[in-house]
Amino acid sequence: MKKIYTKWNILDYIFFIMDQLVNLAIEYKTEPDVECMIEAETKYLKAENNSLKELQYPKKVIKDERNYCCPNSKCKKEISSVLIEKYKIKFCPECGQRIYYLTTSRRVDNEAEECQRLSS
Repeated sequence: MKKIYTKWNILDYIFFIMDQLVNLAIEYKTEPDVECMIEAETKYLKAENNSLKELQYPKKVIKDERNYCCPNSKCKKEISSVLIEKYKIKFCPECGQRIYYLTTSRRVDNEAEECQRLSS
């Protein structure tokens, strides 16, 4: 009886070793190459960095009644009026386009009113 058990253990051990080898082969094939990933990410970051370094002229924000929109032809996302009027943001939150919004200041309004008052 003892020989049957020892033979069974050897057979079980062989199956275990074969299973381990198959699992190692599968893991080796599915594991991505780290160096290739680093190179690809470096290329992407360099391209993004170069695009951000380019000289970008600011564009005037598009205003439709109460809504503000990005002037970039690719973006055209709506920008909150709070961001424009209260925080006076200088870039579109979506695409990063430099933006500006001209408002009439109180000084200009007061001067206009004073000129109208003096002319009448």
